Amino acid sequence: MQDFFRPLISSELSIVQILPRADRVVLVARPTAKETCCPCCGFRTARVHSHYQRRLADLPWHGRVVEVQLQARRLRCVNPGCSRQIFTERLPQTVLPKARRTTRLYEHHLAISFATGGEPGSRLSRKLGMPVSGDTLLRMVRMAACEPISAPRVVGVDDWAWRKGQGYGTIICDLERNRVLDLLPDRNADTLASWLGRYPGIEVIARDRRRLRRRRSSRRA
Repeated sequence: MQDFFRPLISSELSIVQILPRADRVVLVARPTAKETCCPCCGFRTARVHSHYQRRLADLPWHGRVVEVQLQARRLRCVNPGCSRQIFTERLPQTVLPKARRTTRLYEHHLAISFATGGEPGSRLSRKLGMPVSGDTLLRMVRMAACEPISAPRVVGVDDWAWRKGQGYGTIICDLERNRVLDLLPDRNADTLASWLGRYPGIEVIARDRRRLRRRRSSRRA
């Protein structure tokens, strides 16, 4: 049984029991490593202080919700000079500290949230067997780490409406990498000039002239 499920779970975990429920599949698992490193000093230890249970949401199995009941451990640090005498075991390939979902489920939810947004993403996730609230998806988007902006060379500038007819901002895109660089709070020239001054390597600036083209075409007609 364990060999059958090996490709489906992290190598850091070992399945102890499978409990089918009416609305989900529960996997009882425990860590496979006998030793682990202290997150503060890096000393390895196998001295177990106590056990506790973590309930983690995981990727669905044939459309059914999967819950992992992880028999986690608290361990004692053997380094006398370490300020962290007791710590919880880290499983970096499986789950982040204090998280309630596995890393791979988090990545799926994050991709859905970026593609569809909050409530639409929640409805899609529920249909796929990965239930999550729309507020949680939006919170994941806000907390997601962004790639550092590399020096752009060709940028596109356009204005957009915070609220149509009342408030406008400016969007700046890297046209070579096809990604948004920044959103400015208004569409004033001074604000844009200040932003451009931070990137002296910009060689080309493209401005949307669609409204001007429409005016010219109407005049010709």
